[in-house]
Amino acid sequence: MDGFFSRARRDRGASGIEYAALVTVATVVVAALLLTVSGVFAEQVGSAICRVFGGNCESGTRGARPLTWTRCNVDDKNRSLGFNLAFRGIRGDAAGKDGIVTQVVPGTGQRTAQVTLTGRSGLGVETGDRTDVGKLGKLNDRLKAGGKGKISVSAFAGINTELGFRYDFNGSDGKDPYAAAQKFLDSRRGSTWKRVLSGLGGSEGEAVENGAAEVVHGAKKAWAWIRGKDTRKMDAEEGQTPTAITFRVGEEATAGGQWSGAKQLGGEKVGLGLEAGAEGKQTASGDVTVVVDDKKNPQNNGMRIFTQRFTLDASGKLQGGADFGRLFPGAFDAGLKAALEGGAGVAGTQSVTFDRNGVPTRFTLQLDTEWKGGKSLTVKGGPNDKKTGSDKHKGTEGHKTSRLYSLDLTEPENRAAFDRLFVTVGGMVAVPRLQSPRHLGEALDQYGRAFAAHGQLVQFEYDTSGNTIEGGSVLGEKGIKRKGFGAGMTDDKTWARYRSGKYFDNEAPSAGWQALANCPRG
Repeated sequence: MDGFFSRARRDRGASGIEYAALVTVATVVVAALLLTVSGVFAEQVGSAICRVFGGNCESGTRGARPLTWTRCNVDDKNRSLGFNLAFRGIRGDAAGKDGIVTQVVPGTGQRTAQVTLTGRSGLGVETGDRTDVGKLGKLNDRLKAGGKGKISVSAFAGINTELGFRYDFNGSDGKDPYAAAQKFLDSRRGSTWKRVLSGLGGSEGEAVENGAAEVVHGAKKAWAWIRGKDTRKMDAEEGQTPTAITFRVGEEATAGGQWSGAKQLGGEKVGLGLEAGAEGKQTASGDVTVVVDDKKNPQNNGMRIFTQRFTLDASGKLQGGADFGRLFPGAFDAGLKAALEGGAGVAGTQSVTFDRNGVPTRFTLQLDTEWKGGKSLTVKGGPNDKKTGSDKHKGTEGHKTSRLYSLDLTEPENRAAFDRLFVTVGGMVAVPRLQSPRHLGEALDQYGRAFAAHGQLVQFEYDTSGNTIEGGSVLGEKGIKRKGFGAGMTDDKTWARYRSGKYFDNEAPSAGWQALANCPRG
């Protein structure tokens, strides 16, 4: 009996270890594949594919194949609102996010758009802002005694789930897809109360919002019917069903630190304050997207896309302020605040597209790199008995490069290389094969040869605002946290605008880079 219970305990513990091992293996495989395909591409540009991989040198005279498997994201906007509550170090999260992206099909110039509505819930462990961890308490005592401010640290680790609904607009109804997408988004989450409802509801918030939207739509439809108007037109405009549904499971870990200090000058008539902070964040997630109602291409219904994503992000902020209120009569207030911030991030993503029968048809690796920086200046002044005037000038800038390495799995050679690296489960998930380092090296080499012969590389450049790789951060959170207790709120907005793009076809290396002429700058 003791053996049975001890074995059961070992089995329960194994699931967590196996999950961690699977995430580690997936991270290693994605990193190795990105190194493999990027190295192969460098050889192709140098026209050395024939010598390195023994390819068919005569294929260099072919023209590049048209780019059909991806789109140019002309303008990509996202906003999210989240709330969290911590009690004794246990934190619960709920957030809602909406996004709209306007797109162009590179080969034809066709305009399309997508709206995505997502709810998120999470649970984890956090420290809050701590000033007494380990030797930090003694250090802060010395800083306080010398009037040199204080240092606080925070950390969080947790898991989360997301439920998302994607709505596609492609002009099949004769309407401009960009305008139709924006109108639909405004009807779903245009009001502040809807955003708050989504944020508080988390993963269930989208269902609540959709239900509320349907009630409003029903009332409008009834009123139109009473007035003798055509209600079918209203169904076409507002009764849109999602094109695809996404379910995501992820984990994240964040650690940050901050120093803050204050000093009085001129006989305590001028107050100065300075803060400096830094943060690092790591995430990993896996999701499955299922196409449920593609009106323009019904043959795509049932198609699935499995995605794994890994990110690393670092950011820093320096902020200073001055209070001149005591220089003036008691009825007047004046001051200013200035801030500088910056950061960088990298993300690796692998996605596998399955057809409606569960057969993998395309494998794509994506590498995103981003840097960003910003500054702000706030000046205030006015009588205390009136609302203090404020003049705020803020500028942010950033740049993101996305490189996509894609392989058509309907070709037998490519599928064989893919199968040596991954095992497909249920026609919608692909997990790395567990194999020895020698066999993994051989599998990577085989995939490298397949990509060298048949792969395509696309490179997009974007101007950005905010952290487009992994959303907000602790440095941008508002609220009160102390020793594992408190509440917080995040309100983030990001956008990415298309700057330029090009692609390279390994089946036609002599054709060189091909410009995406049909894709306009955002």
